[in-house]
Amino acid sequence: MIKVCHVTSAHRNDDPRIFQKECTTLAMNGYDVYYVAPGNSFLKNGVHVIGVAKKKFAGFFGKVKRLLFFSRSVYMKAKKLDCDIYHFHDPDMLRYAIKFSKKGKRVIFDFHEEYHESILNNERKSIPRAFVKLAAKYYLHLQNKVCRFASGCIVVNPQMYGKWTKYSENVIQITNYPIICPAISNFKKKKNLIVFAGKNPDNYSQDIFIKAISSIPDIEYHIYGDISAQRKSELLAISSRGISFKGTIPFDQMYQVIAEAAIGMAVTDIFFVDGDKKGSIGNTKLFEYMMMKVPVVCTNYDNWKKIVENDQCGICVDPHDVGEIRDAVNKILNDSNLAETMGKNGRLMVEKKYNWANDAKTLLAFYDSLVHAKLYRGKRH
Repeated sequence: MIKVCHVTSAHRNDDPRIFQKECTTLAMNGYDVYYVAPGNSFLKNGVHVIGVAKKKFAGFFGKVKRLLFFSRSVYMKAKKLDCDIYHFHDPDMLRYAIKFSKKGKRVIFDFHEEYHESILNNERKSIPRAFVKLAAKYYLHLQNKVCRFASGCIVVNPQMYGKWTKYSENVIQITNYPIICPAISNFKKKKNLIVFAGKNPDNYSQDIFIKAISSIPDIEYHIYGDISAQRKSELLAISSRGISFKGTIPFDQMYQVIAEAAIGMAVTDIFFVDGDKKGSIGNTKLFEYMMMKVPVVCTNYDNWKKIVENDQCGICVDPHDVGEIRDAVNKILNDSNLAETMGKNGRLMVEKKYNWANDAKTLLAFYDSLVHAKLYRGKRH
């Protein structure tokens, strides 16, 4: 049996993409799967989760500590497992991916987003301005080196695929589509409820969205995910009407929460995803709302417009235009027939196209090719 180890220093031990989709799919198809991640250890879905104790790392110096110390702890746990294939998921682990590759292991690097652009734009505001260009340059050096040494790379959208094929001969695209679950019937739709359901609310344009909906009568906006007390105060200072912070909930409860909403919020700043207006389809939020028959109000990225507007399952907006966001929300709330049609269209497209079953086939074929291929598939020149 081929022994596989997924490795992360930043994602949760029950991460939807890594644990629930990739690891579980591999375990169900005959691989001996281990997942080294922050948190506790457990066995679930045939996956051996190997926990690594973690402290909170806040701000720039916290990131440096995670990069220097915690990522090494993760590496040492993964090394002890002595697996055949190592599948990495974080920029922190780039240099360790190279180490495993040089030791003769088959290595996959899974690029969840275009990190170089994210660092260069300092989107998470965690790097002092004086170090941004240096950090971006160092990251790009490691990324290109990994692409040369790794057995294969995974990216999440078409524009990344086009770039990565310059550095590696073995690149595939696995978009983060949801696992289809049955449509929920035991719930009551709340007419004026908007929901944001995700682990990182601050990655989305909460300020401008709250400002946009503040004048809408009887509006409710429920924000799920991890958000600091200071950030809550800042948002409530914009408007406290109908705003509720619900915290983090278990993944299996999320779909019930989404299904009750009239609108799903996915408005994010134009530079957040991949540094351009194309946008990433590696983001699950759109598809989770669609799967639960909830119309979406989202950023007018090119890739998102092709889905949302072409399939008529929501409205795309300029993330900086308060009036446009408000009009989109009002249009859906005030037209129940339109909202119902958008919801049905979204569910239909997830069932037909935007679902994990299609990505799972790509993942399994990719792994099968690595098992039977020679090592070092990247471009060495």
